[in-house]
Amino acid sequence: MMKRIRIIICFAILLGSIGCKKFTLTTPDFDVAITTLNYKVGDTVTFNCSGNADYVTFYSGELGYNYDFIHRTEANGEPQLKFMSFVQNPATVDSLKLKATNNLNSWDAEGIANASWTDITNRAILSTGKDSTPSGIIRLNDFMLNDSFVLAFRYSGFVGSPYPIASRWTIRGVTISNVLADSSSYTLATIGTCYWTGISTCDTSNWYLNQQANYIQTTRKATSVQWALTAPFKLNKVTPDVGVSIKTMGGATLTTYNYSYSRAGTYKVVFLAFNANSKEEKQVMRQFVINVSP
Repeated sequence: MMKRIRIIICFAILLGSIGCKKFTLTTPDFDVAITTLNYKVGDTVTFNCSGNADYVTFYSGELGYNYDFIHRTEANGEPQLKFMSFVQNPATVDSLKLKATNNLNSWDAEGIANASWTDITNRAILSTGKDSTPSGIIRLNDFMLNDSFVLAFRYSGFVGSPYPIASRWTIRGVTISNVLADSSSYTLATIGTCYWTGISTCDTSNWYLNQQANYIQTTRKATSVQWALTAPFKLNKVTPDVGVSIKTMGGATLTTYNYSYSRAGTYKVVFLAFNANSKEEKQVMRQFVINVSP
């Protein structure tokens, strides 16, 4: 009996000693090779992989997949605004104004009065009675001072001969984008994410802000002055680039990876291989500069 107890105790001590051992996380033994750095559009680029890693992420170097930009959140490009408009009963010219500011401090009548507004109506094409009239591209480079760009639609109601009722404006498809020199475009806001605030500066009538239905619309009322204001936006904001996961924990060992480029150019290709646990991560990087001709 005592012998059996001693065996059990020894076994427990052995298990305890194993549990106390620290499993050391190792740096991945992973490498990549290719036969040439020059390819043509549509060619299959075969990357030959050796060794292994828990995870491998691939960055092709194309727009949106550039390793150099994985932490980039700002880039100076050309901020652009587009929308569509529709006016019913176009009673007066200039009943709708497009305005912008960088110093709106409060979203109320006092804030509107104290802000410095720039009238940018002449940058847009507005409806004269046709539905869904495209505004064209409205460039906003002069508002890239800080992160407080605010766009406003200002409506002024009017009734006068020969128009017995005031105009009604409907705005759809608002999009604000940051377009970079490499043609990549980052959407900063859409009509549903502008977080509109309606302010009436002379009575209780106001914009109808149906953001779920993707339009905003004025209320028909003479002598009414109605403002539809966006939330503040940073016009040079971009989304960080990402990679493509091509190997995960427990997946088959990666021996080859094939890729094809659809556009000519020079691309920095990066393979990021790493081992990780809940406390740390160890990684190695393999990179190439590939030339793709037409």
